[in-house]
Amino acid sequence: MLFSEFIKDYQGGKLDEILGAALKDVTIEVERLGRKGTLSVSLEMKPDGQDKMALNMSYSAKPPINNTVSSIMYVDKTKALVNEDPYQPKLELKLETIEATKLKTKAI
Repeated sequence: MLFSEFIKDYQGGKLDEILGAALKDVTIEVERLGRKGTLSVSLEMKPDGQDKMALNMSYSAKPPINNTVSSIMYVDKTKALVNEDPYQPKLELKLETIEATKLKTKAI
């Protein structure tokens, strides 16, 4: 038996309907926010006498939520988080301004 057939038959298709709705909700939010979401299904099985099986199916739907801000930070020598790479050498640049009167222009 295929798993998809089992899901359709289990409890008269109720779980199939619930999982379909959960999948749609997660898909909508993943597309809207551009972040990952998950839908997990768990099937617990244990023997329940001769030729019988007790089943417990559960699911967890976790659509992405817009409550986080992600970034990359660097760790300095004191183990503090900083925005710039403390081990990246820096070039010291000297900026000079040129007065417009010192520029020579040439007519074409």
